[in-house]
Amino acid sequence: MPTHIPTYQRIKEVLRTEIDNGHFQPHQRFITQQEVCVRFGVSRITADRAINELVSDGLVYRRRGHGTYVYAQPVASAVDLVRAPERDTIACVMSYIHSGHSLALMKGVERMCRETDHPFLLFNSDESVETERQNVQRAREAGVSGLIVYPVDGFNNADYFTDIQHEGMPMVMVDRYYPMIPTDIIVPDNVDAGYQVTRHLLARGHRHIGVLWSDINCTSVQERLIGYRRALQEAQVPIEPELSALRHYYFLPETDRLAILSQWRSLVDPPTAIIASNGRVMMRLVQDLMTLSGEMGAETTLANLDSTDPEIIVPFAEVQTLLPSFAMGYQAAQLLINRLGGQDISPPQHRIMPVTLAYPLRFIISRPAAVS
Repeated sequence: MPTHIPTYQRIKEVLRTEIDNGHFQPHQRFITQQEVCVRFGVSRITADRAINELVSDGLVYRRRGHGTYVYAQPVASAVDLVRAPERDTIACVMSYIHSGHSLALMKGVERMCRETDHPFLLFNSDESVETERQNVQRAREAGVSGLIVYPVDGFNNADYFTDIQHEGMPMVMVDRYYPMIPTDIIVPDNVDAGYQVTRHLLARGHRHIGVLWSDINCTSVQERLIGYRRALQEAQVPIEPELSALRHYYFLPETDRLAILSQWRSLVDPPTAIIASNGRVMMRLVQDLMTLSGEMGAETTLANLDSTDPEIIVPFAEVQTLLPSFAMGYQAAQLLINRLGGQDISPPQHRIMPVTLAYPLRFIISRPAAVS
């Protein structure tokens, strides 16, 4: 039996007692979210959760545009009295769902939910901080009991996720996480991904290795950069700021992307290998190199830190990382369900899952042949 009762639950019980004792008349306007915040000294999220619980229990109801009101007499039917408790509903809030990685991750969550008969709701944040916040709120209003979150780039919703954690809702972050929030985390070994890919290129004789990114304000990318730098340091190869800078590439206009590649070409020692942070960066890089007609040099070796689709080998890469996407989703749902069922009351876990390397056919971009 848990010793800690979430704040929203305590508020709910206080308000339930007041309703049972006739403090509110039938169909009277109920206490507002703001009034709950002021009275109990809690956040908007906690106040919403307490009121939503009362709505779910059939004690109060909402009228769109008017507020929340008290039912005349909440009475449980005979069916409700004998019905077995429903399974906890789980919400999966994804940064995006347009890649094979995110789809495989969701398949893992869905499989575990199906095997344990837990309802599963999916929300797509479409890489928007505001949409992510709205999606979490929508999940709460739907009465979910736990969250699996694949956060969007950046840490802008830290206060929001902290409030959710403080009110007692279990949450597992996957692929990326907020370092300032001690919650359950399941991620691939991103440091090892950056290390192993860079080490492979070094073993092939490359000493000037550039790296290009899409998102930059997330733990997955920052950890891959750590692995990249570690491999260079171990090989006693200088870390070149121009080639290793953590800056956007994928989201830049084409002219800016080509300017970066042209700047690299003009270096005394231009890169002979380029690492893309993920599959979509890889595809954009290939397009840009083709636009430059091979101006990076006689040949450029490409590598990929994230396959984007764990079931597809990108043919342009000399080496690429394959992520355990399905297993990450499966284990995240399993961990969350164990938290909800009280089977796991241990401190938050940070699970790092191993990655594997694949070696597609080498893709060489050469200078166009001279026309006679």
